[in-house]
Amino acid sequence: GCREAKGSYIFFLDGDDTLPSNALELLYTKIMDSKVDIVRGSVVVVDFDGNRNLLKCDSLPYGSDRYGIYRALLEGCFRHNLCFTLFNRSLLTDYTYLFYPNMRNGEDAYLFYQLVENIKNGIEVIPEIVYFYQMNPNSSSHIELSDNSLDGLLVFHKYVTSIDFRDDYLEKLSYSKSTKIVNYHALRNGFDRVEKSIKKIGAPPFLSMKYRIKYIPFFDLIIYYVRLLFQRKN
Repeated sequence: GCREAKGSYIFFLDGDDTLPSNALELLYTKIMDSKVDIVRGSVVVVDFDGNRNLLKCDSLPYGSDRYGIYRALLEGCFRHNLCFTLFNRSLLTDYTYLFYPNMRNGEDAYLFYQLVENIKNGIEVIPEIVYFYQMNPNSSSHIELSDNSLDGLLVFHKYVTSIDFRDDYLEKLSYSKSTKIVNYHALRNGFDRVEKSIKKIGAPPFLSMKYRIKYIPFFDLIIYYVRLLFQRKN
């Protein structure tokens, strides 16, 4: 789709989501004025009852160079979503990126983390609402993941922990984030299934005791084992 597009900028819109009438104008005006590679706006989540909740605005507290973007992504200050974001088309078409066939979970993150390597002119964030995200009970974030989705998830986490961050803190942060998320999915989707995907993809042993103790913060680890114990009792 990006290769076939004729315009200078790319915007992603999921089929069940909507936009404010001035969303693209706001993003386009900002990217033209600032000459950056990416402009991100604010997003409102519409729940199953139609209630609207404004999500906390993304931020780049450490700057918009490679280090600053990666740190914001890994610390959760900046979302890895492709939606509610306007991209310079050349960022998506002038470079070669890795893809995993039929990826259904982690696909946004897999591409966004790769894009960071090629950002030359930074990212800007605007506070205006540019996206209405519709909660969907059948989305991959609300149902048990298929084997292919688990594989895709592990493809991303294998990739993000293999990035040469050139910084010890970011490297440890990537392992911490991935270990915590993969163990969460193991609770939800079954340890045997996730372990099978880890071996298939050749990902690090995120489910091992060694990784949990080393990379999951102590308080989060306590919560994890309480949930594991409760799950086994039920």
